[in-house]
Amino acid sequence: PARDGWRVAFPVLLVLGILACLFGLAAFLLFGSTGSDTTTPAEDWLIGAICCLLPIGGLGAILLAFGGAIWYTRIRDS
Repeated sequence: PARDGWRVAFPVLLVLGILACLFGLAAFLLFGSTGSDTTTPAEDWLIGAICCLLPIGGLGAILLAFGGAIWYTRIRDS
């Protein structure tokens, strides 16, 4: 019964992690390609990376790491 919670948490973290990574990448590509009169294209990409890719994609990577840790420590041998 105690392992049932881990068996539910693993796919939930996996799906949320993948979605967050994809959403962060999509937001980065959308905001990085927008043109502005006051910034250069390189600055747009940098702002997109700092505002979208790092926090959103980073959260997805953390969720995936937690899911992997749950699988490796709790589910793998059962």
